[in-house]
Amino acid sequence: MRRTARYTWTDYKTNAQIANELKITPIWKNYWNIKRSWIQHVNRMSRNRLPRIMKHSSPTGRRNRGRPFKRLLDTSDWNGATSGPTA
Repeated sequence: MRRTARYTWTDYKTNAQIANELKITPIWKNYWNIKRSWIQHVNRMSRNRLPRIMKHSSPTGRRNRGRPFKRLLDTSDWNGATSGPTA
C-alpha cells in the first residue's frame, strides 16, 4: 500500500491512514462479513444437519491443562453476529 500511495516508512503514515486515503477495505472486514454470513447460514439449516449439530455440540471428557481453544461460538453472539475489531 505504501508503494501505491508513494509513501516511505519515513513519512510516518499509519497503514490505516494509507488505506483510508486509497479507499481500500481492510481484509479483516471481509473476513468478519464472511464469518457472520456462514453462522447465519448454519442457523437456517434444519436441526439434523451436521454443521448445525457441530455448532451446538460440546466435547465430553476431560480437558487438558491450560487455556481452552476458542470455538466458533466464542467469537459470536446469540443471533449470529460476530464480534471483532470495529472501525
